[in-house]
Amino acid sequence: MKQEELMYAAVICKINESLNENQKPKPDQEQNKSKQYNKRSAQTKRL
Repeated sequence: MKQEELMYAAVICKINESLNENQKPKPDQEQNKSKQYNKRSAQTKRL
């Protein structure tokens, strides 16, 4: 393979990796969602 082809292949690999990372739900985001839900349910219980 030529040097350019190797560079393109590396870039494509990186792009695919980052796309896969973006599709995975991040655990901290999931925790934040549940925290917000808990806050909401606590507020409705007070009412």
